Amino acid sequence: MSLSDYNPRDWFWIVGGDEQRAFSSAMESYIAASLADPARTTHIDSEESLVAVLRDLNIPPYHRVPKSTVLARLGKVKAERAFALTTVDQQLRWNAPDKPAVNADDPETIAIVLAIDEDPAVILAPD
Repeated sequence: MSLSDYNPRDWFWIVGGDEQRAFSSAMESYIAASLADPARTTHIDSEESLVAVLRDLNIPPYHRVPKSTVLARLGKVKAERAFALTTVDQQLRWNAPDKPAVNADDPETIAIVLAIDEDPAVILAPD
């Protein structure tokens, strides 16, 4: 395979040595590593490195946004409206101390941002 065969929009990455799963840019999610085409698979050291590779192509998970940034962009009133629309499970996930950021392509977050008449591209933009 030559470098001209590399298509980052249709590629697989084994992240951090986890040989059980691979990130598929075409599917925008992880799949079983056994399903990845070995000729189109690259090992990469971390998810942060993968995000850096995909960010410029706008391929999720192209970036994560600190939850504190989301709240600051919403402001107090909009943040209160957003939390009023969430389920208990969503509130628990949002407040989890070990998860300080949210994927910019998270469908639940996007739906809530839209429901309070805000633009997800602005609220979930990279720092």
